[in-house]
Amino acid sequence: MANARIVSNKIWRTVVVAGAMLATPLVGGCGGGTKPAPAAPAPADPAPVAQPDDAAAKADADKKTADEKAAADAKAADAALLAVKEAADKEAADKAAKEQADRKAAEEAAKKRPRGGGDRPTGRGFILA
Repeated sequence: MANARIVSNKIWRTVVVAGAMLATPLVGGCGGGTKPAPAAPAPADPAPVAQPDDAAAKADADKKTADEKAAADAKAADAALLAVKEAADKEAADKAAKEQADRKAAEEAAKKRPRGGGDRPTGRGFILA
């Protein structure tokens, strides 16, 4: 009983130490206190900001929109062409598989049926034992 109490006590001390190690970074850690950031000096006299040309910006935005639309249309056309090609390839593969199956069935039908049907071949004669 005393041995179990010592082991249990050691386990609880380990749990308490581990918990304290987990909580240490939350309390303060090793870095000390936080230092306030130095205040940036205010600009003495800000220069007036020139207003951008709205017509040029609008033209750029319209050109960008037109380019995006053209790229999307080209991508859609490529996708449609790819879908048509895949359908044609699948149809050709199906046709080839059907032709191969028909050819195999014809070969099977043309084979001569063997005599007998068991595991051992049987001939015309018989053996007297």
